[in-house]
Amino acid sequence: PNEYTVSMAKLEEISAQQFMVISMTIIFWFITIISMLITGILINSILSTSTEERIREYGILRVVGGKKMFPVKMVIFEGIFIGIIGSLLGVILGLIGTPPIVNALFVVTDFPIQDMEYVIQPQTVILAFSIGSIVSFVISLFPALKTARLDIIKSITPFHKKEEGWEIKKEGSMNVRNFLIGSSLATIGMLVFILLPSIFVSGELMMIAGLFIGLIAAILIGMVFASIGIIPIIQSLLIGAISPFIKKYAPIIKISLKRNRRRNTSTIVMFAISFSFIFFITSVTEMESKNLATNLRFQYGSDLVLINQGLDPESNAVTYDLFQELTSINGIEQATLSLYNMFDITSVLSVLFDF
Repeated sequence: PNEYTVSMAKLEEISAQQFMVISMTIIFWFITIISMLITGILINSILSTSTEERIREYGILRVVGGKKMFPVKMVIFEGIFIGIIGSLLGVILGLIGTPPIVNALFVVTDFPIQDMEYVIQPQTVILAFSIGSIVSFVISLFPALKTARLDIIKSITPFHKKEEGWEIKKEGSMNVRNFLIGSSLATIGMLVFILLPSIFVSGELMMIAGLFIGLIAAILIGMVFASIGIIPIIQSLLIGAISPFIKKYAPIIKISLKRNRRRNTSTIVMFAISFSFIFFITSVTEMESKNLATNLRFQYGSDLVLINQGLDPESNAVTYDLFQELTSINGIEQATLSLYNMFDITSVLSVLFDF
């Protein structure tokens, strides 16, 4: 019988690129989620600080006849204004600065593809601007609603130090809630991560990608909050260790830390999530590099492989003389002759075990 093969070049190319597209989608969505978290924490910290500093002003506005929703509208307007200006600047800087910066990095790192042409789709710009604006609006609601619950008497009179002292003592203890929430998220993420291979069997690539993003985000965010929950204890231990050397200033440092603990926590969360994301990206890159090296070593068995092409031993065969010449070259630690390569062995095993 006649032997022939059927090749679908376009389908094979699309299949080969699908995994790369999904990987890039995972990375981009993960970057988006982390950026949203950092943006939300930063905006909330700014608006909360601004609201606390102007509580007396809000109380005076209420006394002179301002409605209850007037301070709320002011805070929401500030949040939306920050979001719109930040989103516009981010989109403009991204459109202008991304092509030259990325192309310069390609040149510096000797990337095979250089002078890449970028396609900017309108829906991408609209999505980026919408996410920035919506996140800013949602986050601004929290400090805005806090202003709506202001007690007019307490906001315009300075004689409420006793309550502030109780808050200082309360915030100075371990943040059990953040610690438990963070530990729960991290535990759930790790447990579900064990089930990930079973989900891979389903073959739904987008579901796998979404699950992967959620799991990694849960683990990172959970670890961050779990670490932040024990920060008061760490601070107490550090202050106790250095107090003998700064006896005059130790009480001032303790009071300052307790009074500004909530603001410090927001800053710590922002930086912790940022650095955890950086560590995650570097870890994934290193893991992919080692995985590629291991895969190549498994397939080929060595860093350098010479394979016969054709049946003419005089023109292109790997002879014993060539083998001896290779072993004499400095830098080659070991060389081996083999009648088969790992691709042939893999093909044989796939036939035997019906892979």
